[in-house]
Amino acid sequence: MAKTPFYLYSALILSVCITAYWFYWSGNKERENKSYINKPVPGDVYTIKKGTGYDASYSFLRIIKISGDSIMLYHNDLEYGGFVSKLTDDDYFVKNDTLVYKKKQLQEMLEEDEISSVKRGYGEGSGFNRVR
Repeated sequence: MAKTPFYLYSALILSVCITAYWFYWSGNKERENKSYINKPVPGDVYTIKKGTGYDASYSFLRIIKISGDSIMLYHNDLEYGGFVSKLTDDDYFVKNDTLVYKKKQLQEMLEEDEISSVKRGYGEGSGFNRVR
C-alpha cells in the first residue's frame, strides 16, 4: 500500500498555523490595549467606534495631559465611515476643544468595544501629530 505524500497535508497544516497565529495575535492585542488604558501616557491615540454594523463610524482621541484620574484629550476633526488606522491628509486634532475623561470611563469604553484600538509610539505617517 502506498503512503500518502506529505505535501497533500500542507494546505491543512498551513491553515491551522495561520488560525493559531491569528488567535495569538488577537489575544495579545487585547492585552496590550488593556495595558495601555490602565497606564495611559500623553500621546496615546484611541480609535473610537460609534454605532454597530454598517452604521458604525470611527474617530480618534489623543491624550494631551493626565492629572490624577482625569485624562484630557483632543478629538480629531473628521468622522470616518469605516475603520481607519491613521488620519487622512486633511484631518487633524482640534486644539481648542478639550475633552476630559476619567480612567474608569476609558476602561468601560474598552470593555464595551467603543475603543477599537490604542496606538502608542506611532510615526509621522499616521498624522497623529497634527494639532490645529
